[in-house]
Amino acid sequence: MAEISPARSAAGEAQILYLEPDDEIPSVVRRVRESEVPRVVLVAPGRSKATSSSIGLRLLARHANEVGIKLSLVADPAARTLAADAGIPAFASIADAQAEAGDPEQSAQPAPRPLAAIHVVRGEGASPPAMPVVHGLAPEGRGSQPSGGTISLGRSRIEDTQPVPVVPPVGSGASPSTRAAARPTRSAPLARRSWTALAAFLGGLVVVAGLVAAVLPSATVQIVPSATSIGPVDYVVTMPAASDSGRIDRSLFGNATGTYDVGTARAGGTVTFFNYTSDSVQVPKGTLVAAGDQAFATNKTINVPATGFFFAGRKSVDVTATSAGTGGNVAAHAINRVVDRALDDRLSSGFPQIGPRVDNQHSTSGGTSKTGPQVTQADVDGLVRRLKQQLTGQLDAQLADHPERTYAPPSRPQDPQVTVPTGLVGTKDKATFQLSGSLAYDRRYVTGDQLKQAASEQLSADSTTVPDGTMLVPSSVQASARNPQLLGDLVSTSITVRGAVTRRLDAEALKRRIAGLSADEVPHALADLGAARVTFWPGWVNAVPRLPFRIDIRVEGSVPSASPGQASAS
Repeated sequence: MAEISPARSAAGEAQILYLEPDDEIPSVVRRVRESEVPRVVLVAPGRSKATSSSIGLRLLARHANEVGIKLSLVADPAARTLAADAGIPAFASIADAQAEAGDPEQSAQPAPRPLAAIHVVRGEGASPPAMPVVHGLAPEGRGSQPSGGTISLGRSRIEDTQPVPVVPPVGSGASPSTRAAARPTRSAPLARRSWTALAAFLGGLVVVAGLVAAVLPSATVQIVPSATSIGPVDYVVTMPAASDSGRIDRSLFGNATGTYDVGTARAGGTVTFFNYTSDSVQVPKGTLVAAGDQAFATNKTINVPATGFFFAGRKSVDVTATSAGTGGNVAAHAINRVVDRALDDRLSSGFPQIGPRVDNQHSTSGGTSKTGPQVTQADVDGLVRRLKQQLTGQLDAQLADHPERTYAPPSRPQDPQVTVPTGLVGTKDKATFQLSGSLAYDRRYVTGDQLKQAASEQLSADSTTVPDGTMLVPSSVQASARNPQLLGDLVSTSITVRGAVTRRLDAEALKRRIAGLSADEVPHALADLGAARVTFWPGWVNAVPRLPFRIDIRVEGSVPSASPGQASAS
């Protein structure tokens, strides 16, 4: 921070401010502005930030001029040169600055630079001639100026230019006190001021236009035009088709309704053979006797004795069922037939039967079987049928989820496929079984928007259906498709179209028709077009403005009427 010295010059009451090496222009400006004396001497020992920039020194000089303070600088030769460029008198010592005896240019003799005076054009007149370098710290009220002349440092900052002393080229014939010419500062560009003025002018026009639009009365007319239904009309249209393809997989379980019975042990018992002849009859081992379809074989050979006077000869023997299973467990007296016919004749002596040739007095037992479920062909066929139905139903439901689409039947059948594993029929001990199937599909379709667009185009181009002077109401078009057919990547279908038409409306002609009318007169004036309603702004306005841009025509939904208009509205 600058250090303030209490010393004052006896002649000019100058305040001395000592600068630190790290002092910058803003802090120095603030201290200069706070000074209460009209003259301030800045002392910069060595190089400091505040005195190392010509721009900073120019800024410092300008601020000093604004507050009416005359500045002087005591610094090294380089800083004094920069101070001279900025228009600040510079001295080699404090004594020179206080006594104003030193030549401010004596200590600022750097290597000469060829500089020229700069003339800034102000308006249409030429700039004043270059001003000489200021000599010393001019005391207030001083009547005479040093040789070469000086300039006043008290110009107001609102002036476009400010004189800045510059070092003249080497070899100038002027004395050291007069050869420094003042150089005016750069003025604000004229083009920038012109663009600013133009922008302000245009902005003002926009504001004025907005204010005019905001305060002028306005009217909003809402028209619900009368519409006449047309159709139904049939057309055939062909449109590009989109593809909906994929694959549906599904599995189902079925129940085995069949059963199997496998014998694990054969039944056994005892039978008795009866002989009705007078001779004994031999029954060989393995002779078969039967109870219905269940056969039994004798376990050994026996001889059945001849008949007695009153009773048949009889002989018992053990038998075993020919097949394992519970079927061999028969009730008592169930075995009643000798399978070998010749043996049966010998036992009966060829006479009509008068009694059984074989019988089991007790039931047979010991036959065992294993039973369980078994898959039948009917079980498999039923599950295949159900699986195909479900695959087809799933595809139908999937397509039905898009009611906005119209699907064309495929050119080739796309049926579900179910694979039946080999050997499935007859499988035992499986109460359930599983089958899997799939349905690959590729369906082509057109959307409802496509149908409506095609219907609108066909109907709009149908001059026999749409009367002259009318226009089709797009939202009224309804189209239903039937008999779609696939033609490669296209779908051709018949459509039935219905719609409505209204009179063509000319907004500018309508504005001219209702200009100046009251709220009650507008509906009557537009009755041939449909229902109309008008609102005004502000509320106290009672007539439609005559300025077209203050009238807003809005067309809303149509209302059916008996017949369409035949000419455009005007």
